[in-house]
Amino acid sequence: YAGKAPRQEQAINLSDLVENSAQLLRVALGHHATLMIQLAPDLPAVSADPAHLRQVLLSLIANASDALSGDCGTITVSTGIEVLQPSDFPRMLHQHTATPGPYVYLEVADTGVGMSEEVLTRVFDPFYSTKKHGSGLGLAAVLGIVHAHKGLLALCSVPEEGTRFRIYLQPTAQQAAPVVTERPPASANERPAPGTRVLVVDDEEIN
Repeated sequence: YAGKAPRQEQAINLSDLVENSAQLLRVALGHHATLMIQLAPDLPAVSADPAHLRQVLLSLIANASDALSGDCGTITVSTGIEVLQPSDFPRMLHQHTATPGPYVYLEVADTGVGMSEEVLTRVFDPFYSTKKHGSGLGLAAVLGIVHAHKGLLALCSVPEEGTRFRIYLQPTAQQAAPVVTERPPASANERPAPGTRVLVVDDEEIN
């Protein structure tokens, strides 16, 4: 969660990353959630590790799904470009000197229960969780990955209205490489390849 894991950065298009992860994201959602995807066309590339950003996306989706608390709701994943000014930086989380200019963003918003001021002050703390069986490492890892990519993170949450996480990365002049499509977990009827070992870990109590 400190963001110190080795990275394999390449020029990627965030809209392509989301589009190629859409099926995996829908598998991660609860049945009560509706997923909406709003992707900006012709985004400039960013320099990032696609596996790490996919981890960020899945963690934010899981957090948004939990925020719906079993009720019907909407989770929206969007990408775009925003020109940031010096006045924007104080409200964001970052560990480097941010410079004004255009940034590419990835946003996950939900219509869930929102967060109180007390929760907002601790939401990125390792091992802090408001969930009964939560580890508290998901959002800590998200922040660590954003910091490692010299990005910025904005969080807006209103109790009973919802929460929005927006991650900003500076564009690169490099040409975006194709993003490998992630497959969801194999179904029970799909046999693993010969020689594959499958480990299943389930922490749910047996009724």
